[in-house]
Order: sequence, then C-alpha cells, then structure tokens
Amino acid sequence: MKLYDKLCDPAKFYFVIATISYILILLQNVGERGRFTLGSYSCRHSNPVLLLLIQALYILFWTWLLNLICKVNKGISWIIVLFPFILFFLALGIILFQGIQQDRLENFGELSQYTI
Repeated sequence: MKLYDKLCDPAKFYFVIATISYILILLQNVGERGRFTLGSYSCRHSNPVLLLLIQALYILFWTWLLNLICKVNKGISWIIVLFPFILFFLALGIILFQGIQQDRLENFGELSQYTI
C-alpha cells in the first residue's frame, strides 16, 4: 500500500482501471485449460498463465512509466491515461451524429414522396 500511496493521480487511476480489468480477465479464464478467453473471443494457447503474467507485468510497467512521466509533467500523464477514453467518446459521438443525419435523410425522402 505504501507504493500505491506514492503514485501520482494519473498512475493511480490507470492502475485501478487496469487492475479491475485484469481481475475480470482472470475470472473469465479460471478453469480454462489450454484456452485464453477475452470477452466473447477465445483462442487456444499452450500456456494462458503466461499471458496473464505478461498482462500483469504490462500493467506494472505502464503504472511505473506514468508515474515517471507525472514527475516531469502531470498534464502529459493525464493525456496519456485519458486518451483512449477521449477517443472512444469522440468515435461514439461521430457514429451517433452520422446515424441521426442518416435518419433525417431517410425521413426527408419519405416526406418528399407525398408532396406535390
């Protein structure tokens, strides 16, 4: 817990989100032998425990790196952490906007059939 308290806020945020994701992946793969499952995807793998170990090391590495970057510039560290979320919501907004535009065009086409 002492190490966690020494982390800066962006590194803590990443560590918590990544750890929750890791636990969910771990629970999904309990009892699976020779298979690695992630969400609805699954593949055969000779050593899924190795994949889980690599994922844990990946989380620790990025937490350390974010904390290191945070010491130099906290803003950059927040941008790196939040970038995937920002990108997701931006893409979601674009998809929703295009869907609304498409519905308007389809409704306009239906209305123009009835006007003289």
